[in-house]
Amino acid sequence: MELLDRYLEAVKQQLPRKQQDDIIKELSANIRERIDVMESSRGRPLNDTELEALLKEYGNPVLLAASYQPRRDFISSVFPFFWRTARLVLSITGLIYLLVIASLAVSGHPVLRLLWICAVTLLAELGWMVIVFFLLDRFHLLDRWQPRALPPLKTKVHRAPTTAGLIFSAAFCFCGLLAVKVPFLVFGPFFRFAPIWHQLYLQLTLFVLLSLWVQGVVLFRPQATRLLWFGHLLIGLAGLALSGALLLHAEELFVPTPSEWSNWIGAIAIGNVIAIYMGLLIAAVCFGIQVLLMLVREIRRLAGPEKSRLTSTV
Repeated sequence: MELLDRYLEAVKQQLPRKQQDDIIKELSANIRERIDVMESSRGRPLNDTELEALLKEYGNPVLLAASYQPRRDFISSVFPFFWRTARLVLSITGLIYLLVIASLAVSGHPVLRLLWICAVTLLAELGWMVIVFFLLDRFHLLDRWQPRALPPLKTKVHRAPTTAGLIFSAAFCFCGLLAVKVPFLVFGPFFRFAPIWHQLYLQLTLFVLLSLWVQGVVLFRPQATRLLWFGHLLIGLAGLALSGALLLHAEELFVPTPSEWSNWIGAIAIGNVIAIYMGLLIAAVCFGIQVLLMLVREIRRLAGPEKSRLTSTV
């Protein structure tokens, strides 16, 4: 029963790792026992509609998983889901600020104002999450679910990009190029892109076109393996070069502009600046790893026949 397996997997993803196997084993036995009883009384296997109705009796996987956890007075029915989400979001934000603060402290720049902005940002994120999960709990919004909407079981099959995905990637990339020319879309009236972005604008445009071309080849000519290898290698090298060139001007990537807006709103723009800087740093590392792995695999591929020949000779 694929639908039952999808339901159990959805519940499992919301449980603490140490308790997952025991709880899912107990829950699976309970549901399958009820299915056996229902099938015996009907004299036939359950159809999809009847199975969906049974799963809806057990409830939303998020709420069912929460029922196995200690009860809380605050947003009790969704507290485990809230706590996992809050830890993930606040950890990512805190890590980004920590890296930026550490780099500024090493270079001798003052960090007190950034510490204050970090605290305000974390409190604001926590506040918004509290409001959202309070509404989910108060109005029972998670009860409105359908078993057919459960995610499919995970497989190791690597799906090729779709036409819609290619169009979305193109729209996203060209919006990024537009933002360099119209920085108000990203930073409002607080910052603008430094001249280095405009100096590399042609290279950035060509990089975007190259990425879209490779995605198109993957979609329409997946059998061109050597062409794809060369295209991915070019993307890795170009991405590494561009992100490295931008990081060399890390202290002058963005230029603040005079604004009458309060510092509270300006903190949002500073958060965007930090996110872009960290994105460039992560991109440089990922592109470097991509190029290294591709070259290592190619060397192994080329050395394969030679190794086989030496082995047969011995």
